[in-house]
Amino acid sequence: MLKIAICDDNIEVTYNIERMLKNIEPNLDIETYYSAKTLISALRVGDVYDIIFLDIEFDDDLNGVEAGKIIRNELKDNVTQIVYISGKAKYALDLFESRPMDFIVKPVGVSSLRKVLEVAFEIIDKNIKFFTIKTGNSTVKILYCEIKYFECQGHKIKVVTVKGDYLYYGVFSKIDIDFERNNFIKIHKSYIVNTLYVKEYHNDYLIVIDDDVLPISRASRPIVKAFLLNSSSNK
Repeated sequence: MLKIAICDDNIEVTYNIERMLKNIEPNLDIETYYSAKTLISALRVGDVYDIIFLDIEFDDDLNGVEAGKIIRNELKDNVTQIVYISGKAKYALDLFESRPMDFIVKPVGVSSLRKVLEVAFEIIDKNIKFFTIKTGNSTVKILYCEIKYFECQGHKIKVVTVKGDYLYYGVFSKIDIDFERNNFIKIHKSYIVNTLYVKEYHNDYLIVIDDDVLPISRASRPIVKAFLLNSSSNK
């Protein structure tokens, strides 16, 4: 069962979104919030959601863009899917750091919500897949969604995750992941990155969560740019 939060200071909007979601999928666990502050307070004490529908403009001093940055950067939550909702399309370019799954312009319709749920189920299915490595005498299974990037270090491969780093012997070119289906892209002969953790994109480097700076090779720049732009346009 998906756990969903709807955060909008317009009661009618939250009611309509909840009603439409339950018409699409009755077995949803839905909570509503009427300010970004109350949502963040709930997340700080341990409430967890698969999807957050988040308005951008609020009457108090915490807006949806800032709330998204808190979720990603302060609470270190890179798994919850954020779907921004707003009456103004102009905000779309301000949302890269929050890495939203989608941006819906009000009024919110059933078709948009159905698309969000379909993508969410697909992402959740990806996130429960594991990457398996052998290190020493141990076999370690790492959730794809927890991997930030792979780094080639000669005959060894470093796997950088949200829970720590792993080092194992392997051939970098033979890392067994369906890159595009699982949000990974090779940006350099020595780096494969999970795009869900990209915080900033520049022509010749990326910055991922926790501020690691990774180079983009000259040959990879067009591919990386196209991949990231395509990912953003599909959100």
